[in-house]
Amino acid sequence: MKIHLQRELDALRKRVFHLCSLVEDNLAMAIQAVQKPDDGAAEVIRRRDREIEQLRARAEKAEAELARTRAALDLVGKAHALLETLSESAEPPRRSPR
Repeated sequence: MKIHLQRELDALRKRVFHLCSLVEDNLAMAIQAVQKPDDGAAEVIRRRDREIEQLRARAEKAEAELARTRAALDLVGKAHALLETLSESAEPPRRSPR
């Protein structure tokens, strides 16, 4: 009986070792797949990254243009206010005709 149990224990150990090696192999393949995607996935990732960079560049240009436009609008507003002030001070006071 002891020999029979020993054989079963040895068979169980071999099976556990085999299953562990399968799990390790599958894990290694999964890690490799995540770290190095296939060519199709890599191309999709590269296209997405290029598009993101292009959109970032467009956003930066638009922000810079918006800042310039706001500064110009502010200057035009100040110039308009100054011209109004000068115009009002240069006009003679109006008298109502009687």
